[in-house]
Amino acid sequence: MKAKIKMPMGIGISSLVMMFIALTMASIISLTLMTSYRESNLTQKSIETTKAYYEAEAKANVILLEIGEIYNIYYTADNARSDIFENALIKEGNITRIELGEPLYIYYEVPVNERQSLEVILEIKLKDTYGTEESKQSGAANIQIISWEVKGNSMMTYEEESFSEMTIF
Repeated sequence: MKAKIKMPMGIGISSLVMMFIALTMASIISLTLMTSYRESNLTQKSIETTKAYYEAEAKANVILLEIGEIYNIYYTADNARSDIFENALIKEGNITRIELGEPLYIYYEVPVNERQSLEVILEIKLKDTYGTEESKQSGAANIQIISWEVKGNSMMTYEEESFSEMTIF
């Protein structure tokens, strides 16, 4: 006859507790990996959006400088021809709208991405209202930025991926 081996009762309970702890740790690890992956995607989208904004801002500044140059060429204290100045602005190409009159308002926009654009409104005083000799010669004091803001949908979206599609390593 074979002798029966009696196991103490504590071995079964400790095995169950260890399995429960292992499953809990595996769940926490997988949830942490999923969260970090999604945060990484969101951070990447944020970096792309910020980069696109600064590129659009640089383009808007170039347009602003071009408008300033046109102003200095066609509308200085010695050559006060507002009609030539306005025609040169219209030929510029980046201008979306011009409100003629005194002061002159210039609207232009630069696309940031497919959902947003940077809209700029400038006010140009064609008559010298500043009165200083320096403002008459430079012309820079006669151009003011009224608005410089991003318009459009500002909500960032990112594509959801299921856990089974996610590449971990």
